[in-house]
Amino acid sequence: MNRLSALPRAGFALFVFATLGFSATKEVDLKRDVRMARAVLTGEVNRLYSYYGKDGEIYSDVTLRVTGSLKQSREIPDSIEFTTPGGEVGDVGVFFTGTPQFKLNEPVLVFLEEDSAGSPVATAKYELNEGFLPEVGMKPIELLLKIRENLDEIGEPVREQEWERASTFVNSKQPGTLKKSGGDEIVRNAGDASCYKLMGPKWRIPTVTYKLDPTLPASFLPAISTAVSSLNNAGVPLRLALNNFSANVVSFGPIAGQGILAQTRVSYQPSTQTIVAFTLVYNRSFSWSTTGEVAKFDVQGIGLHEFGHAVGLDHPPAASCDDQTMWFSAGPGETSKRSLEVGDLAGLAAMYGATPPPSAPPPSAPPPVTPSVPVGQAPPVPGFSGMAVSGQQITSSPITLALTGTSFLTNMLQVVVKGPGCPTTTGCIIDTRSLQGLTTTNATAVFVARGGGAFNVTLRNSAVGGESAGSFRFNVAVSQRR
Repeated sequence: MNRLSALPRAGFALFVFATLGFSATKEVDLKRDVRMARAVLTGEVNRLYSYYGKDGEIYSDVTLRVTGSLKQSREIPDSIEFTTPGGEVGDVGVFFTGTPQFKLNEPVLVFLEEDSAGSPVATAKYELNEGFLPEVGMKPIELLLKIRENLDEIGEPVREQEWERASTFVNSKQPGTLKKSGGDEIVRNAGDASCYKLMGPKWRIPTVTYKLDPTLPASFLPAISTAVSSLNNAGVPLRLALNNFSANVVSFGPIAGQGILAQTRVSYQPSTQTIVAFTLVYNRSFSWSTTGEVAKFDVQGIGLHEFGHAVGLDHPPAASCDDQTMWFSAGPGETSKRSLEVGDLAGLAAMYGATPPPSAPPPSAPPPVTPSVPVGQAPPVPGFSGMAVSGQQITSSPITLALTGTSFLTNMLQVVVKGPGCPTTTGCIIDTRSLQGLTTTNATAVFVARGGGAFNVTLRNSAVGGESAGSFRFNVAVSQRR
C-alpha cells in the first residue's frame, strides 16, 4: 500500500457545510481542481478509521482501492491512504459538509491535493454509483470525459490503460434505477416537494439556542435574524433562539480551503442520531452584502442555507432541485436563497413533523380580545411605566428589554430605540411581530446595538401613534474584537 497521508497537524482548520457558493460554501471549479490536483483517482473505499487528532478534532483515515488513475505524479499504487476531517469515534460523530465525506465500500472519483505541510487532502469527491452529479451538472462518465479533456489542455494526457480501467469501473457502478444508498434518506423524485436530502441526525429538543460572536460585523445581524425567522416560521415545532450563553456559535473569520464561503460544523451522537452542537462561520476572505450587491455574497441567503445544515438538512441531489435554498450553489449577487422553498420545507417536516394547527378554545371560554381602534381614530398612547434590561450590554450582543405599562395594543405595539447606529429621525423599530409575551401591559423585546453609547426607549401603538410620555435609557459598551 502506498500511504500518501500524514497525521493532521494541530490547529487544522475545520471544513464544513454548505456548498452554496460558489457553493454556499464551496466553489466548484473543475478546471482548477484538475490543474491543482496531485492525483485524480477512481476507486472503492475499503477501509475507514476515525480517531481524535492532536488538536482534539475527529479525523478519518481513508483507504482507497485504486481502479484507475487519471492523474498521478508517482507510480500508480494499488491502494492509497489519505486523511479527511470528520468521522465517528465511539458515540461522537462530526460532519463537515464542505469537505468530502466517505463511506465504506463507496465507489468514488477523488481529487487529492497537498496542504501547507505537504500532507494530501481530499478536496473533491464524486459518488460513482449516482446517475447524475448535480455539483457539475453531468453524468459520471461525462465527468470523466471532461477531466480527460482538461488534462489534455494542460499537457498531462491520461494513459490509455488507465482510461480504460477508470471508464470501465465507472460504467460498472452506474445504477439501473436510482435508489437510496448508504442509509441516507434521499428523495430523488422530480417533484418539488421531494427536493430534499437529510443528513441523518437531527435535534431532539424543541428549542436550539445560538449566540452571535463579536467578530460578526454589525451589518450582518439583522440579516442573520431574518434568516433565523425563516426557519422559525417553517411550520415545524423546532425553534432557534438567541442565547448569549449558548455553545452554538455564529462567527466571522478565516476558513482554510479554496472557495469556501461559509462552514457549519455539526457534531452528533451516532447511537441516537441526535445533533448536539453546531458552529457556523462566514469566511471573511469574501465580500459580503445585505442588499444584494453585484459581486458580493448574500449574508441572509447563505446564512439560511447554513442554518438549514445546522438543523439536519443536506444538499438535494436531483438536477430539478436547483431552485431550493439547500441547493449546493449560489452566485455572487444572488438573493433567491432568502426564503425556504417547497423541498426545503418538506425536508424539515420529514425530520420534525408539521406543527399542528391551534385548537379552538372550549365553547365556555370566550376568545381573547385584542384591543382595536375605530376607523379614523388615533390609537391610544401607551403608558410606559418600567423597563428591565438583561444580557451583556455590549455591541453585537442581544440585549433583552422587559417592558411594562398600560394600553399596549397587541396587534400594533412598537418599541422605538434611539441611539448610536439607529436612524436619527426614526430610530430602530421593533414591531409587534418581533415582540415576545405581548399583552396589554407587558412585552419583551430583543435589541442588538450596532454602536456604543446611550440609548433611549419609548413605545407607540403603530407608526402613526403618539410616543409614550415615559421613556427609559440604557447604556451599551463597545465590545472588543478578537
